[in-house]
Amino acid sequence: HGTFNFTFRDASFNARDPFALLRPAEQRRIFEGALSGPVGHSKTTSFLLSGHRQEEDLQSIVFAADLNGPIQVNVPSPKRDTQLSFRVSHQFSSSHSVYWQYNEWDYPSFNQGIGNGSFALPEAATNSKHWERELIFNDRLVLSPKWLSQFQIMYGRERHQTISVSSAPQIAVLDAFTSGSAQVDLLNTENHFTVNEIMSWSSKKHFVKFGLNVPDWSRRGIENHNDFGGTYIFSSLQDYAA
Repeated sequence: HGTFNFTFRDASFNARDPFALLRPAEQRRIFEGALSGPVGHSKTTSFLLSGHRQEEDLQSIVFAADLNGPIQVNVPSPKRDTQLSFRVSHQFSSSHSVYWQYNEWDYPSFNQGIGNGSFALPEAATNSKHWERELIFNDRLVLSPKWLSQFQIMYGRERHQTISVSSAPQIAVLDAFTSGSAQVDLLNTENHFTVNEIMSWSSKKHFVKFGLNVPDWSRRGIENHNDFGGTYIFSSLQDYAA
Protein backbone atom coordinates (compact mmCIF):
# COMPACT_ATOMS: atom_id res chain seq x y z
CA HIS A 1 0.00 0.00 0.00
CA GLY A 2 1.26 3.46 -0.71
CA THR A 3 0.47 7.14 -1.11
CA PHE A 4 2.17 9.93 -3.05
CA ASN A 5 1.67 13.70 -3.04
CA PHE A 6 3.22 16.39 -5.21
CA THR A 7 3.03 20.17 -4.74
CA PHE A 8 4.27 22.67 -7.30
CA ARG A 9 4.55 26.44 -7.26
CA ASP A 10 6.14 28.72 -9.85
CA ALA A 11 7.08 32.40 -9.86
CA SER A 12 5.21 33.03 -13.11
CA PHE A 13 2.24 33.93 -10.91
CA ASN A 14 4.23 36.25 -8.60
CA ALA A 15 4.31 40.01 -8.71
CA ARG A 16 7.69 41.59 -9.41
CA ASP A 17 9.68 42.51 -6.32
CA PRO A 18 9.95 46.34 -6.18
CA PHE A 19 13.72 46.15 -5.59
CA ALA A 20 14.39 43.70 -8.44
CA LEU A 21 15.12 44.71 -12.02
CA LEU A 22 13.75 41.35 -13.19
CA ARG A 23 11.13 39.11 -11.59
CA PRO A 24 13.04 36.33 -9.74
CA ALA A 25 12.64 32.94 -11.42
CA GLU A 26 11.63 31.08 -8.25
CA GLN A 27 10.06 27.67 -7.95
CA ARG A 28 9.01 25.26 -5.19
CA ARG A 29 8.53 21.50 -5.50
CA ILE A 30 7.41 19.16 -2.72
CA PHE A 31 7.31 15.36 -3.01
CA GLU A 32 5.82 13.21 -0.22
CA GLY A 33 5.06 9.53 -0.10
CA ALA A 34 4.85 6.34 1.91
CA LEU A 35 4.93 2.65 1.06
CA SER A 36 4.16 -0.27 3.38
CA GLY A 37 3.61 -4.00 3.13
CA PRO A 38 5.00 -7.44 3.98
CA VAL A 39 8.66 -8.37 3.53
CA GLY A 40 8.46 -11.01 0.80
CA HIS A 41 5.53 -13.31 1.52
CA SER A 42 5.99 -13.14 5.29
CA LYS A 43 2.94 -12.78 7.51
CA THR A 44 4.99 -11.66 10.52
CA THR A 45 7.53 -9.24 9.04
CA SER A 46 6.55 -5.95 7.42
CA PHE A 47 8.15 -2.69 6.32
CA LEU A 48 7.29 0.99 6.16
CA LEU A 49 9.13 3.45 3.92
CA SER A 50 8.23 7.13 3.99
CA GLY A 51 9.91 10.21 2.60
CA HIS A 52 9.67 13.93 2.06
CA ARG A 53 11.60 16.08 -0.40
CA GLN A 54 11.25 19.85 -0.66
CA GLU A 55 13.14 21.81 -3.29
CA GLU A 56 13.02 25.59 -3.08
CA ASP A 57 14.72 27.48 -5.87
CA LEU A 58 14.57 30.89 -4.22
CA GLN A 59 16.40 34.10 -5.12
CA SER A 60 17.73 36.86 -2.91
CA ILE A 61 17.25 40.44 -4.10
CA VAL A 62 20.46 42.40 -3.59
CA PHE A 63 19.78 46.16 -3.42
CA ALA A 64 22.82 48.12 -2.33
CA ALA A 65 25.23 50.85 -3.45
CA ASP A 66 29.02 51.20 -3.68
CA LEU A 67 31.37 53.88 -5.02
CA ASN A 68 30.30 53.07 -8.59
CA GLY A 69 26.58 53.54 -7.89
CA PRO A 70 23.53 51.38 -7.20
CA ILE A 71 23.74 47.58 -7.22
CA GLN A 72 20.64 45.54 -8.11
CA VAL A 73 20.98 41.84 -8.82
CA ASN A 74 19.09 38.59 -8.27
CA VAL A 75 21.13 35.81 -6.65
CA PRO A 76 19.98 32.16 -6.57
CA SER A 77 19.59 31.03 -2.94
CA PRO A 78 18.31 27.45 -3.14
CA LYS A 79 17.26 25.31 -0.20
CA ARG A 80 16.75 21.55 -0.01
CA ASP A 81 14.99 19.48 2.64
CA THR A 82 15.05 15.67 2.44
CA GLN A 83 13.60 13.34 5.07
CA LEU A 84 13.64 9.56 4.84
CA SER A 85 12.40 6.94 7.29
CA PHE A 86 12.60 3.15 6.97
CA ARG A 87 11.11 0.68 9.47
CA VAL A 88 11.10 -3.11 9.61
CA SER A 89 8.70 -4.72 12.10
CA HIS A 90 8.55 -8.34 13.20
CA GLN A 91 5.81 -10.09 15.18
CA PHE A 92 7.27 -13.01 17.14
CA SER A 93 3.87 -13.76 18.64
CA SER A 94 0.65 -11.99 19.58
CA SER A 95 2.40 -10.79 22.76
CA HIS A 96 5.88 -9.95 21.44
CA SER A 97 6.82 -7.54 18.65
CA VAL A 98 9.92 -5.54 17.70
CA TYR A 99 10.91 -2.99 15.09
CA TRP A 100 14.08 -1.42 13.75
CA GLN A 101 13.90 2.10 12.31
CA TYR A 102 16.33 4.39 10.49
CA ASN A 103 15.67 8.13 10.08
CA GLU A 104 17.64 10.54 7.93
CA TRP A 105 17.26 14.30 7.48
CA ASP A 106 19.36 16.55 5.21
CA TYR A 107 18.61 20.26 4.81
CA PRO A 108 21.38 22.24 3.06
CA SER A 109 20.99 25.82 1.88
CA PHE A 110 23.13 28.08 -0.28
CA ASN A 111 23.82 31.82 -0.66
CA GLN A 112 21.99 32.76 2.52
CA GLY A 113 22.11 36.02 4.46
CA ILE A 114 22.31 38.40 1.52
CA GLY A 115 19.96 40.95 0.03
CA ASN A 116 16.42 41.44 1.29
CA GLY A 117 17.25 44.64 3.16
CA SER A 118 20.66 43.57 4.54
CA PHE A 119 22.84 45.43 1.94
CA ALA A 120 25.03 42.29 1.78
CA LEU A 121 26.54 41.53 -1.63
CA PRO A 122 26.72 37.99 -3.10
CA GLU A 123 30.31 37.40 -1.90
CA ALA A 124 29.13 37.93 1.71
CA ALA A 125 26.77 34.94 1.57
CA THR A 126 26.97 31.72 3.58
CA ASN A 127 26.32 28.07 2.76
CA SER A 128 24.86 25.67 5.31
CA LYS A 129 25.16 21.90 5.36
CA HIS A 130 22.99 20.28 8.02
CA TRP A 131 22.13 16.60 8.50
CA GLU A 132 20.80 14.28 11.20
CA ARG A 133 20.76 10.46 11.46
CA GLU A 134 18.91 8.16 13.89
CA LEU A 135 18.81 4.42 14.47
CA ILE A 136 16.06 3.05 16.76
CA PHE A 137 15.28 -0.37 18.19
CA ASN A 138 11.97 -0.96 19.98
CA ASP A 139 10.77 -4.09 21.80
CA ARG A 140 7.24 -4.57 23.17
CA LEU A 141 6.54 -7.67 25.27
CA VAL A 142 3.35 -8.64 27.10
CA LEU A 143 4.61 -10.73 30.02
CA SER A 144 1.16 -11.52 31.39
CA PRO A 145 -2.35 -10.03 31.36
CA LYS A 146 -1.09 -7.62 34.05
CA TRP A 147 2.49 -6.92 32.97
CA LEU A 148 3.83 -5.09 29.90
CA SER A 149 7.47 -4.32 29.06
CA GLN A 150 8.45 -1.62 26.58
CA PHE A 151 12.12 -1.19 25.72
CA GLN A 152 13.67 1.32 23.31
CA ILE A 153 17.22 2.29 22.45
CA MET A 154 18.21 5.09 20.06
CA TYR A 155 21.53 6.31 18.67
CA GLY A 156 21.81 9.51 16.68
CA ARG A 157 24.35 11.79 15.01
CA GLU A 158 24.03 15.41 13.94
CA ARG A 159 26.25 17.78 11.98
CA HIS A 160 25.45 21.46 11.46
CA GLN A 161 27.95 23.49 9.47
CA THR A 162 27.78 27.07 8.20
CA ILE A 163 30.63 28.46 6.12
CA SER A 164 31.28 31.73 4.29
CA VAL A 165 31.34 31.73 0.51
CA SER A 166 34.48 33.92 0.60
CA SER A 167 37.47 34.01 2.99
CA ALA A 168 38.30 37.70 2.45
CA PRO A 169 38.00 40.26 5.26
CA GLN A 170 34.57 41.82 5.57
CA ILE A 171 33.96 45.44 4.63
CA ALA A 172 30.69 46.90 5.92
CA VAL A 173 29.57 50.39 4.93
CA LEU A 174 26.45 51.37 6.83
CA ASP A 175 23.31 51.75 4.70
CA ALA A 176 25.35 51.04 1.55
CA PHE A 177 26.92 47.58 1.18
CA THR A 178 28.67 44.67 2.89
CA SER A 179 31.33 42.93 0.82
CA GLY A 180 34.07 40.38 1.36
CA SER A 181 33.36 37.42 3.60
CA ALA A 182 30.38 36.94 5.90
CA GLN A 183 32.99 35.94 8.52
CA VAL A 184 30.88 32.96 9.56
CA ASP A 185 32.59 29.58 10.03
CA LEU A 186 30.77 27.43 12.55
CA LEU A 187 30.56 23.67 13.02
CA ASN A 188 28.36 21.91 15.59
CA THR A 189 28.46 18.12 15.97
CA GLU A 190 26.56 15.82 18.30
CA ASN A 191 26.47 12.11 19.06
CA HIS A 192 23.63 11.14 21.38
CA PHE A 193 22.25 7.99 22.90
CA THR A 194 18.95 7.29 24.72
CA VAL A 195 17.59 4.21 26.52
CA ASN A 196 14.12 3.58 27.93
CA GLU A 197 12.78 0.56 29.78
CA ILE A 198 9.19 1.01 30.98
CA MET A 199 7.29 -1.62 32.95
CA SER A 200 3.52 -1.32 33.25
CA TRP A 201 1.28 -3.14 35.72
CA SER A 202 -2.50 -3.02 35.74
CA SER A 203 -5.05 -4.66 38.01
CA LYS A 204 -8.72 -3.78 38.20
CA LYS A 205 -8.81 0.02 38.70
CA HIS A 206 -5.07 0.38 39.31
CA PHE A 207 -2.37 1.17 36.75
CA VAL A 208 1.31 1.68 37.62
CA LYS A 209 4.29 2.52 35.38
CA PHE A 210 7.95 2.53 36.38
CA GLY A 211 11.31 1.99 34.74
CA LEU A 212 14.64 3.41 33.65
CA ASN A 213 15.22 6.43 31.41
CA VAL A 214 18.50 7.81 30.04
CA PRO A 215 17.06 10.81 28.15
CA ASP A 216 20.20 12.12 26.46
CA TRP A 217 23.70 10.78 26.94
CA SER A 218 25.68 12.80 24.43
CA ARG A 219 28.90 14.35 23.26
CA ARG A 220 28.69 17.78 21.69
CA GLY A 221 31.42 19.62 19.80
CA ILE A 222 31.64 23.25 18.70
CA GLU A 223 34.21 24.81 16.38
CA ASN A 224 33.68 28.56 16.08
CA HIS A 225 35.93 30.49 13.71
CA ASN A 226 33.61 33.46 13.28
CA ASP A 227 35.32 36.77 12.40
CA PHE A 228 38.77 35.17 12.13
CA GLY A 229 39.40 37.21 8.96
CA GLY A 230 38.49 40.56 10.48
CA THR A 231 35.69 43.09 9.89
CA TYR A 232 36.10 46.74 8.87
CA ILE A 233 33.13 49.05 9.42
CA PHE A 234 32.62 52.50 7.87
CA SER A 235 29.80 54.88 8.72
CA SER A 236 29.34 56.15 5.14
CA LEU A 237 30.54 55.79 1.54
CA GLN A 238 32.49 59.02 1.95
CA ASP A 239 34.43 57.59 4.89
CA TYR A 240 35.08 54.40 2.91
CA ALA A 241 36.33 56.36 -0.10
CA ALA A 242 38.72 58.29 2.20
